[in-house]
Amino acid sequence: MSDYSNLPQILRGIFTQAPNRIVKNSFAAYRNMPGLNASVLKEPTPKEMLHAMLGGNETSHALALGDAGHKAILEPELFDGDGVEEYFQYSPTKGLDTKAARDAFAADPSRPLVTPEIIDDARRIRDAVYAHSFAKRLIQCPGDTEVSLQAWEPLELGSGYMRKARFDKLPGPGAGFVVDVKTFRKSLTARAIRSEIVTRGYHIQARYYLDVLRMVTSEDRGQFYFIFVTNEAPFMCRVAELNIHTPGDNLLNDAASLLYGGEYGAGRLPMWLNASGEFLRRIEEQHADPIGAWEGYEAEEAVIIA
Repeated sequence: MSDYSNLPQILRGIFTQAPNRIVKNSFAAYRNMPGLNASVLKEPTPKEMLHAMLGGNETSHALALGDAGHKAILEPELFDGDGVEEYFQYSPTKGLDTKAARDAFAADPSRPLVTPEIIDDARRIRDAVYAHSFAKRLIQCPGDTEVSLQAWEPLELGSGYMRKARFDKLPGPGAGFVVDVKTFRKSLTARAIRSEIVTRGYHIQARYYLDVLRMVTSEDRGQFYFIFVTNEAPFMCRVAELNIHTPGDNLLNDAASLLYGGEYGAGRLPMWLNASGEFLRRIEEQHADPIGAWEGYEAEEAVIIA
């Protein structure tokens, strides 16, 4: 298990009320904002949630390409001149998994590490998205890119916790939808996209983001668009829509059950609240095993494989 010495401070920050707000900031600044994010609640058990919270600021070719691809799509002008080095730093070696590369990133973690090949592929990712007429309209619609939201969720007896979410594209008021970009390694069939959404918990992210947006702006939006783009040749793009009003099998409604409880058990959020509260109680009482508060599973006796 990773070191958890900073976890009490992180959790106390989440349980401390701050004003609801929308702010345009860097991803590094977003990471430091107190709040529970969707990445934690994508995990099915408290122990996996703990692992997600303790995850480090890592770098790899896949992560770097995803980051560079996002930046190229959302700020295309950055990649047309010398702006790349304002946001990224070039690795001193051909790869990112070397001691010299890790040392360079450790010295300046505010600028993600890339290679010239990654930047070239990021441009191809950008071009694939802008060649797709509907994806291009979504990205270029009026609104803000790369904005962070914080919201206070009250609980019982005057307590509560902060939520946070970072939006790739937040269209202006009244738009009715939100946009998120995902890089993808598979063929862009509808079946593969749905599998990716469910496997990676993107529907949970979508529902959580829409709920945070409602808490901050009082605006109910029912559509969430994912722009999927492949990260290798042939670079292709396809848009997937999740709509809260879709009849029948509805991933956004499934996500609400997974998050808050219902058909699929107790709910990820109640599990996280129980585990984090128990962990802090054990810390205060100098319990011999505070990390044991995160040992737990969803309420099931066996996985049903149809």
